[in-house]
Amino acid sequence: MRGLALGADFRRQWLAQSASMLGDQVSYVAIPLVAVLALDASVGELGLLVAAGRFPGLAVALLAGAYADRTSRRTLMVVSDVVRGLAVLSLPAAAAFGGLTFAHLLAVAVVTSVMGTLFDVSAAPMVADLVGGDDLVRAYGWIETSRSATTIVGPSATGLLLEVVAPVTAVAADAVSYFASALSLSRIRHRPAAGASGPPEPVGAAIRAGARHVLRHPVLRVTAACTAIYNVALYAVQALVFLYLTRRLGLGTATIGLVLSATGVGFLAGATLAGRLRVRLGPSLVVASTGAGLGLVLIPAAASLPAPVAVLALAQFLTGVSNQVIAITCGALYQVATPPALRARTTATVRTLAWSMIPFGALGGAAFASRYGVVPALWAFGAVGLVPPFVMAASPVARLRTVSDVA
Repeated sequence: MRGLALGADFRRQWLAQSASMLGDQVSYVAIPLVAVLALDASVGELGLLVAAGRFPGLAVALLAGAYADRTSRRTLMVVSDVVRGLAVLSLPAAAAFGGLTFAHLLAVAVVTSVMGTLFDVSAAPMVADLVGGDDLVRAYGWIETSRSATTIVGPSATGLLLEVVAPVTAVAADAVSYFASALSLSRIRHRPAAGASGPPEPVGAAIRAGARHVLRHPVLRVTAACTAIYNVALYAVQALVFLYLTRRLGLGTATIGLVLSATGVGFLAGATLAGRLRVRLGPSLVVASTGAGLGLVLIPAAASLPAPVAVLALAQFLTGVSNQVIAITCGALYQVATPPALRARTTATVRTLAWSMIPFGALGGAAFASRYGVVPALWAFGAVGLVPPFVMAASPVARLRTVSDVA
């Protein structure tokens, strides 16, 4: 296997991240079902639970990045895994003694969100500590392949598990995956690259240093801005797509599930493809960005084209392939373009910028649709999704050939 050439320590991190991502997928399915089936949660409580699983992590991302540049990233990842494992394990323990409450569930969601962010902002630069040069693209390709596989396998495997055990018991499998991740990480023998520990400056100054690096670098600035623009379009479409599929196209739930599964297939194909794009990276990013925008445009176009289900599946597949190529390639570029002492802060800055656009996209799409209709809103935000390739084509990004060029 070609990934074996990336080194034993990288394999250990890859196994750890795969286990951690599997745990995240179990949580994604099992914890809401605990709220519904064990605690009879209301719609409002479910919304609060979803928010608790996302926004606390976003709120601490910049701080987590600054901290991850000051200390051992491996240690932070191990601590994150252990804390998450203990947090989710507390749910079946509480249920066993009849003390499980919604407040407890909410607290676990907050803890796992914060610890998950600390894990993620440490993991991306850790790959660059273990793997160098153009092999970074291949390394990120392995990790994203695992992410795609767990996205496909995790929910379905959790569903089968829930046929056998109660949701609150299934959460124990989530804890096992986090502990397995911590064990694999503890076996990594690497030492951080020189300068990987940040200077002893105030936290606010450290955060600003990471933001300045992203905003001043000609490649990072453009790719981060394009990611933010695309996220506005993507989450506007996602906010409206189920309404469109059911009411405008009249599709049943089985057909909708089949269409959406094409995204996971696209993720796997994109992860495989990205590992081979170690030359002509700039043009590849422009093409992939165009494909991601076209994937959004094909969704409203399906209403007026023959075989709309096939068109929708193509749209999902194209979106999956394109976004995966962009994620893997940009992940490598961010690390190569950043001094070791700033890598976690760069990851955190880009992550914060990208995630902060999610509510603007979702709320903007809903507001536009309420005024002009769902289909016009899908066309409008699909057009927004085609802005990034033009920005990239007019920037230094288009002139990149290999990962090393960005340095």
